[in-house]
Amino acid sequence: MIPRNFYKDARGAVSVMKKITDGTATPDEHKMLNAATEISIYKFLRNPLSAEKLHANGIVTEFAPRSMVNAKIAEFTGASNYTWTGGASPDVEKVAQFLQLPEIDTGWQEVFAMDDYRGTKASGMEIATRAGGPKFAIIPQGGELQVYDMTGVDTRYEFQNLGGSIGFHKSTFDDDKVIKVNNDLFGFAENRASDIADLHYALIAAAADTNATSFTTSDVLTISAAAGNILSDLKSAGVGAGLNSQFILYTALNSTMHARCLTAIATLGQAVAGSNKAIPYNVRVIPTLNSYISSTYLGYLCYAGSNTGKRMGVREDPVVTQFYDQRKNTLEFASWQRFQSVVYDANECRRIAAS
Repeated sequence: MIPRNFYKDARGAVSVMKKITDGTATPDEHKMLNAATEISIYKFLRNPLSAEKLHANGIVTEFAPRSMVNAKIAEFTGASNYTWTGGASPDVEKVAQFLQLPEIDTGWQEVFAMDDYRGTKASGMEIATRAGGPKFAIIPQGGELQVYDMTGVDTRYEFQNLGGSIGFHKSTFDDDKVIKVNNDLFGFAENRASDIADLHYALIAAAADTNATSFTTSDVLTISAAAGNILSDLKSAGVGAGLNSQFILYTALNSTMHARCLTAIATLGQAVAGSNKAIPYNVRVIPTLNSYISSTYLGYLCYAGSNTGKRMGVREDPVVTQFYDQRKNTLEFASWQRFQSVVYDANECRRIAAS
């Protein structure tokens, strides 16, 4: 519920909340907003109709995701910008801009390394798993080095095409339904980002499901055991995994598991008798609403080293084309991009039991 005095105090509240988001707010400014008011204002601002009401009152917001989007939309919105010329029109450029809007859930990118194939003629990417290899030893004077071969498997993955389309009837432009066009295009871009996130979280979950870590006596010890399991499995994988490696712990947002993970990770930096940390690993929690990260489990732990086995090969960035369908009197936009993502070493991910 929006506070009764929202409009009266909105200008100052939004200013303070922006500072809180930017990390520049003072302790006194933090106290100015209680949690209930902060949450209600945040929800209010995410509503596109609310943004119009605020604009009518001379209030401009820039901190909320929707406001970030509106700021970019404002660069080219307005009835005069959506003109119907019949057949080809410059509107395709505006649709392409929507695909560059801030993505909603990019947590999966923390563990996937991107390989750039743009501008090449490659039809796929080759990934090599390596084991064994050179042995280093003290060589006495006059001694001879022994030559070793690297062992492993080369696997080829063909690039895939991801596509989606959206269409508008001529009357949408004739009637200057700019808000509808904006909202539909925002949804178009948001669905693309969501579907790409689904593809990658599904890969993470599938890999983690093959390497489950059972619950021990506490969340701290269980997360520690999972990290230790991953390092043991990657010891000879040639990815450079070690005690200083970064781990990402994915957990379901706003769930009991999320709270438990945050509590466990907070323990990492606390002094423990006889040791510097409760868990000697670098673990960072990333919450997500993605359905592939189940709240049934404590979380999904992934190795996030630079030489990771989770790769995304990008062959072509999103490209938008348009088509005028005379039979339907509609202008249709299609978005295509070409890439491939794989987790070729499932040992880099582990599902952690909650009990």
